[in-house]
Parts: sequence; structure tokens; C-alpha cells
Amino acid sequence: MMATMRKKRTITVTLTLLLAAVLGLSLFGLYVTRAPLPEHQGQIAVEGLTAPVDVSRDSWGVPHIYAANAEDLFFAQGYTHAQDRWWQMEFSRQYAHGRLIQLVGKVALAQDLQVRALGLRRTAQRELALYDDETLGYLQAFANGVNAYIMNRPPHKLAAEYALLTAAGLDLTVTPWTPVDTLVYGKIVSLPLSANYTVEQDMSAFHERVGAEMTADFFPAFPYDQKPTIIDAGELGELTAATAKAVVPFGGGSAQALLPPQLPGIGSNSWVVDGRFTQSGLPLLANDPHLAISLPSVWYEVGLHCRPVGPDCPFDVTGVTFPPFPGVALGHNRHIAWGATVAGPDVQDLYRLRVDAANPYAYQWDGHSRQMAVYEELFLFADGREPLRLTMRETHLGPIVNDYPFDPARKRAGPMSDEPLALRWTALEPGTFFQAIFGLNAATNWQEFREALAHWDFGSMNMIYADTAGNIGYQMPGRVPIRTANHDGLTPAPGWTSDYEWRGLIPYDLLPRLFNPEDGYIVTANQNIMPPAYWEQLAEALGSGKHYNFHEKWFVYGYRAQRIEQLLLAGRPHTVASFTDLQMDNKLISAAEMAPYLARLKPETAELAAARDWLLAWDQQLDRESGQAALYMQFWRLLLENLYNDTLTAYELPPASDMHMWPTTRLLAEPENPWWDDLATPERVERRDDVLLQTLRQAHDLMVDSQGADRTQWRWGDLHTATFVNQPLGSLPVLKRIVNRGPLAVDGGNNVVNATGQVGPWGDDPFAVNGLPSMRMVVDLSQLENSVSINSTGQSGHLWSTHYDDMIEAWRDGRVKPMGLPAAETLQMVPANQQ
Repeated sequence: MMATMRKKRTITVTLTLLLAAVLGLSLFGLYVTRAPLPEHQGQIAVEGLTAPVDVSRDSWGVPHIYAANAEDLFFAQGYTHAQDRWWQMEFSRQYAHGRLIQLVGKVALAQDLQVRALGLRRTAQRELALYDDETLGYLQAFANGVNAYIMNRPPHKLAAEYALLTAAGLDLTVTPWTPVDTLVYGKIVSLPLSANYTVEQDMSAFHERVGAEMTADFFPAFPYDQKPTIIDAGELGELTAATAKAVVPFGGGSAQALLPPQLPGIGSNSWVVDGRFTQSGLPLLANDPHLAISLPSVWYEVGLHCRPVGPDCPFDVTGVTFPPFPGVALGHNRHIAWGATVAGPDVQDLYRLRVDAANPYAYQWDGHSRQMAVYEELFLFADGREPLRLTMRETHLGPIVNDYPFDPARKRAGPMSDEPLALRWTALEPGTFFQAIFGLNAATNWQEFREALAHWDFGSMNMIYADTAGNIGYQMPGRVPIRTANHDGLTPAPGWTSDYEWRGLIPYDLLPRLFNPEDGYIVTANQNIMPPAYWEQLAEALGSGKHYNFHEKWFVYGYRAQRIEQLLLAGRPHTVASFTDLQMDNKLISAAEMAPYLARLKPETAELAAARDWLLAWDQQLDRESGQAALYMQFWRLLLENLYNDTLTAYELPPASDMHMWPTTRLLAEPENPWWDDLATPERVERRDDVLLQTLRQAHDLMVDSQGADRTQWRWGDLHTATFVNQPLGSLPVLKRIVNRGPLAVDGGNNVVNATGQVGPWGDDPFAVNGLPSMRMVVDLSQLENSVSINSTGQSGHLWSTHYDDMIEAWRDGRVKPMGLPAAETLQMVPANQQ
């Protein structure tokens, strides 16, 4: 009897403990999943507002904010951004400051070593002194709104990531947002949009390895006679000395770093047409920026509306912005619309330094010793390990970029370099970018648009324009340095003499622009901007014997622009629907360039000949259901390896990128070019057709092995997938199935309009998408309410929000939503003293 009772008690205790554990896990699950979801409707009192504000969200979760004054408008924008995207804002802020280890622990040390040395925080602090009072007021109002949300809630009610990372043993705190946090994030975003220093290193290595002739084959000049520039010779106009202002002086660099890895191939599409091309008789404008894949998206869509609109509150604007930014970066107001792509002038240079033998903090300059600036940086870890102190070095030319390389084997920083390289970069000088943002948001015409862009120093961009009066235009803003005649910016320069210093900046009024072109359209897709005559006119205006930085090496070779022009000219009259269809076009022009050479081959088996003929019948569309697309892209990947990698060995080719399509097309016309010869077979000399046939055979065999002998069952989408990875939880095996989305079969690829491509080296999953159209937008200037957009993920950064991922499939399939949908829910924010 006693044994039975003890057994029953044991069972009862066990069941109680089990139930308690289940209840505890359930409560923790609710704590993690539901606590951070913000209020989107009803009324709340908020300290810091001066008047009531309405935040109306549509059925996709996109907020439109209505306020009586500009300060409340940007305050409410900060509050709203923090509601939906706080963890992303915090992660972005800590990354930009080089403090990720304070958020996620030692796993982020490599990134922090790279970013902290940049000194971006110091540059951002210096920028504050340059802004006018109005802009500073807007930046501070945004920060106040962020803080009104984040500083009045415990961390677990801000984001699930806090609870999960705290449970993993990390000590996390929330600190107030400041205008400097916004400014420093702008610097980190501009880095991949303006960086070309890796090309300088590649060019130098190429010259040493293969010589000038083969280097020229690999980096050919832009094909002006075959691919379109943004502005053609007939639209150039004249630049004369009479129109030139004085060269803008430029100071020394103000930061230092090991730079984050760059992603070759990042770019964008934009185009605009006037009323001659449209059904409505007024302009249409389209934009889809190509950026690294992320979850949530880098973009946050928002509407900012003054009620009433007037001189003191001029904003009535809708579009997308980065979560740490106030205002709208790309979009439209009631008068104008604008979009952007990367322009690509060379705004970075590397300099080789001669450090004094007895003093690592001094370097030679024009025959004298010059002292470096020295900064002590403290690295604090969220996981409680011993802090790390490092000394960062800075020259008047800019940062030393090869100090403290991260050693992955020992998980620590390496030593200071005894062969240092300094980086000169225009963004390391303080600027006034946010005056451009607020100016664009309030602009009503072409003149005000250009006046706003005079402050755009975020990175040189191709900015397109349209207005409700029927005008269209283009302006390239940004700081573009002038080099000396002996410094072309293509390889690292001597950093011990002033002979290679920059001589100033090109005046804004001499940068490329175009207004109401005769052709009636403007296309920008990261191709070369101007014809050669522009360089000649610029030299006449500013002085000959200088290099003006529009190097053909930094531009892509115009395939996307060529295809967009084809479709614009063939599809008239255009509508919003035809523009959204154009954004999803998957035509791979370089495959059509390859086809005649494949047709000449003599396959040795009937099976391979049949596969080749089947491939030649392909329409060159990279549709996810296409088996021919799968075969061709395997062929292309292997061709790059067979053609280049025996010579380049350690050089990692960006897969199928625009930068290698045109060089390869040129080599097709030279069947005996040395690049075709395989250095691994010294007993024979390969020619073009040998390599093409071998590659076709390899690609066919690979497809049979991976997708079966029945080629009608092959699918490009089985190879070409997009996985949206949450940061940082998506890298944890236990959580990635919960927080990530995908893999998802997608159309498109590198160098097509629907640019879902690979912007890094080949890896274990060579066709996995890591760069994509991060959002799509089409603006109808005849009726702005017809304008449409789609984000690549969703509005919310909260893992269990319905808007965390609700746009992904629509984005994949080319569906869009109106930018001005009716409100589905409204949150009224009232001043705390008026409730």
C-alpha cells in the first residue's frame, strides 16, 4: 500500500512538473511572440507631441501619418518606425557604430573590427555643425519620436530578439536614439553604393599576373556603339568655361578602416517617359533598387502628410525610406516623383604609405615626417568577455584600411600593418545629405528638385524626375573628385607625395543632367552615363590633363538598359500595368549573343546535339519554370570557370555578373585569344570552340545528374532560389526554420531587368539569390492615386506579425499594390497632457 501511494505521489509530482514546464514554455512563447506587437489602432497618449496625430495603416500595414506641424510629423514618423522596425533600427545602428558585439556577442567581432575603424561616428558628429536649424529640428524630432516609443517599454516588448538573446546569456540594454545614429547609418549605407577600392586592388593584381593586354580583355572599355549611355551625344549640350564655377575644394579624409566586403553587381533600374509614351499623356516613372537580400527589407514604406500643407509644413509625400531615416528617400509628393540608381563615379582611392621605421604613427609626406591621428577604441562584448582595446590610425589622406585584419582561426584581431594602405573616400568628409531628403520631399518643380540635390552627398546617384506638368529629367548629384594627370585612380597610388592628391571636386553644375530630352525617355541601369565627348568638354571647362573619375571600369556594360529601351520603344502607349510588367522582364541578352557560337559547335553525340538544339530554341527568358534557362545558366557558370579560373586561380569571379558578360562576348569573336587556352593542359592549346563544347558537355551532364535525364522536367527555379534570412536569428540552426522565409523559386537572374541575382563568389549553392529588386515602384503623374509599389518582404520586422512576410509572394510574382490604399486601422496619438 505504501509503495503504491509513493508511486502515485511520484506520478503526480512528475505530471505537475511537466504541466508547469509546458505552461512555462507557453507563457515564454506568448512573452516572446505577442508582447512586442505594437498598437495600430485606438488612441494613445504620447509625451512630446504638441497636437494630435493620426497614423492610418492600410491592409498591408503601410502607415500614412497626418500631422498639423512638421515637428509632430517627424516625431510620429520616428515613433511609427520604432513600432514596426525597432530591432532592425537597433541592429543597423550598432553595425554602423561598430558595436554589434554589444548586441550579439563575439560572433560579430570581424564586422566591428572593419566598421569601427572607419570612424563614421566622428564624421557624423562633425556633420551636425553643418546642418541648418530646420533640418536639425526634423532630425531631432524623429529621434524624439523613436525614444518616446523605445524608452517607455521593457526590451521584451520592443522585439522578440531581446527575449531570445537574453535567454542565450547576452546582456542587452536599450539606449536613446540620437540624430548622430541616423547620420552614421547614412554613412554605412553609402559605402556599397560608392565603393570601388576592390577594383583598384584587382586591377593591380591583374597587371602583375597576366599583363596589360589580357587585363584589357578582362576590363574592356564601355561599348558605346552597341550599348546605350544614359545621356547620348545628341543630348549632351555644351559645358564651357563660362558656365563653370570654381573647383570645389576638398579636405583630407577623416576616418580609417578595414572595409566591409563589397558586393559587385549591386545596382538598380529606373526609367521615366514623357506623355508621348503614355496612354494618359503625362509621365510615368519606375524604380527598383537592387540591394542585398534581407528580412525584413531594407525599405520601409510610409506616407507623410501635413494637414494643412503650407510654408511651415510643406510635406505631402509617399514612398520608401530606410527605417533609421526620417522623410522619404524615393517616391512622390503632389507635384513631383523621383527615383534613383547607383551612378558609379570613382570616389575612392587607395594610397600606399611609407611609415617611419621608428614610429608606426608617423609617415613620409613630401620629404618630411607627418604625424597620424590616433584613436583608442574600446570593444565591449555582450557575452561578458574581457573588453578589447585597439589603436586606430588615420592620415590626412584618410583611413588605414589594412590594420587589424580578423584572424578567423584564432578569432582575434591581427596586428597593425607594416605596409599600410590609406583610403580616400568622399563620404569621410562631413556633408548635408538630409537637407537633400527634406528638400526633395517638399520640392514642387525641376528647379527645386535640383536645388535639393545640390546637398546630396550620400553617394553619387542617377536621379530621375517627373512632374505633374509633364516634364521629365535626370541629375547626377554627389561629390566627384578631380585627380591629377598622373593619377587615373585605377590602381593604388603613392601616398608619400602630394603629386597624387585630389585637386578638388567637380562643381555641381557641371555634373551630368538632362531635362525634357527629345527622345522622350530616360533610362538608368548603372550603365555608363555620358558619351566620350563629355570628358572633352569637362576638360575644357576645368582644365586639361586631369582625370574626372567616370571610369568605364566602374560601370556595368548596359545590358539591362538596352533591354529596357527595347521594351519602352516597342510597348507604346505605356500604362502603370505595362511598366510593372517591364520590371518583371527576364530576357538575358547575353545568351542571345552566345547563341550563334553554340550553333557552330559539332557535338559528338546525338543526345548532346539534341540538347544544344533545344537550347537554341529558347527565348532567352530566365523564367523559373524554364528548363533551358537552367541548362544555359549551368553552362554559363562553368564557362566562366573554364575560361578564366585557370589563369586567375585565387580570383573569385562574381557569378554571371554583367561585368563578365561583355568581356566574354568580346572574346567569342577572337577564337584564338590566349584566354581560351587552358593552362592546366600545357601539351595542347585550346581554342574557343574547344572550350565551348567541353563546357556544354559538362553542363548537360550536370543537369542530367541533378534533375534527371528528361530535360522537359528541368527547372531554373529548382536552382535559382531566394531565402530571406533574419538578422541575427536566421543564422541559428534551431531558429532559422522559424524566422527565415524560403527557399523560394524565383524568376530572373544577373543582368536581366528582373535582377534576382548572385552578387558574390560562387559557393555551395551557386545560384542562390543574394541580391534582388529590394522594392518596386511605378508612379503615374497623371493620377498619383494610380501609383503602385511592392516591398520585397513586408512592413513589419516583428516575427509574428502578419506583415512580417506578406509581400514576399506578391513581390516574387510581380504583383503590386496601390501606394495610397484606404485605411484599415488608425492609431490616434495625442499629447500626454490632452488625453
